[in-house]
Amino acid sequence: MSYKITGPNNQVGPPSFESFWLYYPFTVSGQGVMTVQTMFWSVYFSESSKSVNINRPTRALGKYELADSTTAATNFQIHHTALVDSRAFEFASEYGQLHLFQCRTAAPPQVPANWLTAGSWNPNFTTPPGCDRPDTPFIKHELSLVNGPQARYAYHVMSRETGNGVRSISVLMPFLVNSVFSRLLISHGGVTPTLKLTRSVDGGERTEWEYFNNPPLPTTAVRGFCMVAQGAFKNIELNATLDHWVDANSGADPIETIGDHLSRIVYAHPPFKRTLATAYDTRNDSIIQTDSQPALEVLFLKNLNASAQVPRLL
Repeated sequence: MSYKITGPNNQVGPPSFESFWLYYPFTVSGQGVMTVQTMFWSVYFSESSKSVNINRPTRALGKYELADSTTAATNFQIHHTALVDSRAFEFASEYGQLHLFQCRTAAPPQVPANWLTAGSWNPNFTTPPGCDRPDTPFIKHELSLVNGPQARYAYHVMSRETGNGVRSISVLMPFLVNSVFSRLLISHGGVTPTLKLTRSVDGGERTEWEYFNNPPLPTTAVRGFCMVAQGAFKNIELNATLDHWVDANSGADPIETIGDHLSRIVYAHPPFKRTLATAYDTRNDSIIQTDSQPALEVLFLKNLNASAQVPRLL
């Protein structure tokens, strides 16, 4: 899919682009209360030198809308947001622009529930019926949240265990209507909804794993983040590097830290990586191509077993 974006100064960027990213870190107290710390989002424009003169976003606080470039029927809106960092590059035959925004209201208190509205966001998605490889059992993972998505298909589930059971988990899902991202965002200041993961194998066992419904929770707060990625931002690795995003907002300059992370991700996007050795190349390019698959969302949680044993997940 390709997208277009409008902001306080009308259309921003080229007529269509492929890459956007959303992120917020959060904590959950021992009483189960969720606190969303802030929300960042980014767009990456990647084009040939034919269209280098585009309308760039301004630093004015306002509302932006991201929509399918072919039909405005699929869209969502981000409110109370302003540009906080821009990075641009040009080669002889192409350019790229990475713009980072942060959501904040003009005066406290911050109300994360007002930062994102789903609009008519409803991408098409069909749960896979099985594995494409013959004679390979299909391991199906699904996630549910109270008053949120139910049996949401998960492409990937990862757990890290210590002697006290599950320490951290990550779940990768399609970013669809009634998302995990939006459900947890509106939970700020309230009780965190119970999370249930199910795992089933063709013709075999079915197991369930739950969290946030079994107080007391760790006295050391559970920490986590929600993230959405499309286009070049799908180049984020599914391994221990996900853990780094929990701390991305806690340093002396989180805007610079996050901007650096995102810059490395888009520069390393396959199939053609721009380096010192390829800077001269005008035959190949690193322009991001349209992805037919929906955007992805990630839920990451850690410190789950800080105070009590947590049963095995996988």
